[in-house]
Amino acid sequence: QANYCKVHTPSGWKRMGDIRVGDYVTAFDGSSVKVLGVFPQGKQQQYRVTFCDGRSTEAGGAHLWEVHNKYWRQKWKAGRSAAGTAKPRVMTTLELKAWIERPAKKKQFAPTSVPLCAPVPKPFNKLIIDPYALGLLIGDGSFTRNSVTFTSADHILCMWLESAVSGFGCEIVSQGNRQLDFRLRNVGELRNALMVLGLHGHTSHTKFIPRDYLEGSVDQRWELMRGLMDTDGTSSPALSYSTSSKRLADNVCEVVRSLGGIAKIGTKVPTYTHRGEKRTGAISYKVNIRHPEPRKFFRLPRKLNALPETYQYADQLKLAVKSIEPTTVEESTCILIDHPRHLYNTDDYIVTHNTVYAIIDELAKALCG
Repeated sequence: QANYCKVHTPSGWKRMGDIRVGDYVTAFDGSSVKVLGVFPQGKQQQYRVTFCDGRSTEAGGAHLWEVHNKYWRQKWKAGRSAAGTAKPRVMTTLELKAWIERPAKKKQFAPTSVPLCAPVPKPFNKLIIDPYALGLLIGDGSFTRNSVTFTSADHILCMWLESAVSGFGCEIVSQGNRQLDFRLRNVGELRNALMVLGLHGHTSHTKFIPRDYLEGSVDQRWELMRGLMDTDGTSSPALSYSTSSKRLADNVCEVVRSLGGIAKIGTKVPTYTHRGEKRTGAISYKVNIRHPEPRKFFRLPRKLNALPETYQYADQLKLAVKSIEPTTVEESTCILIDHPRHLYNTDDYIVTHNTVYAIIDELAKALCG
């Protein structure tokens, strides 16, 4: 890969060109594995590999990928075809490009995919506001002025929010005639915390997730997602999150992908009628989510109850390749990691394969018995 491509390590992201022998990187299954070899490749033509949910990375033509297609079948030793589990193949970027651009045959018209990562471990961050509470406030809270308000028909969310911010001395009281509007009293310390995070004063169109929360531990990111999804998320007929902030939609995608899911943004321009005149509203961003464990996205009972106990397609969920296009010629490096499947996490939590030397090493071991 190009030296500027990112590789995830136990301490965070690192440029490919800065990886050294003996460093540890994050394998696709969440384990930390040692780098056994670093091989500078000089200037190489790079290709932009784009996936079904919009994420992408760059890789050289000889870079390797573990590729899945449900119509590939394992072969019996006798040479007979077995209608069993599809066996993945290891392909170079150029081989993969030729494969996805081939004229489709009747039984090969299926997505060609790479594996999804497991939830990616990160260090536990000391967060100024509880991550679940921040998710609730970003979703249904307002903090544009000196006051902090919360709007929800689910009173249990108000109870959970009050409990989570009680350390700031806050309490929640009803506001106005509606049973949906609440105000937090004694919000001085909470408002200061929102200022520290850079969120105070932001409207629904400009809200975002602070970087410390995007890089929190697995448990912290799950709690953040539950707060967001309990407010502005849906569980039926499919997982999704809606917001009028493009930045927030991008942030939600990043969190979902870091937790081993697929997240794709769709847009909608709503219309409404005002005094007989049809008008156009602000763009709405909908993050469509797929994940092997959808029930982990909620704490709210009514949304949890809309989901099955088990997700029948959990084992089949993978990230489909959409396109591969040449970009620029860049200084490049490949690495060898100490993992049986040789898969690590690169840009935007995309799972990719390490150097071809791993294949040579495995063949050598097989020949030696």
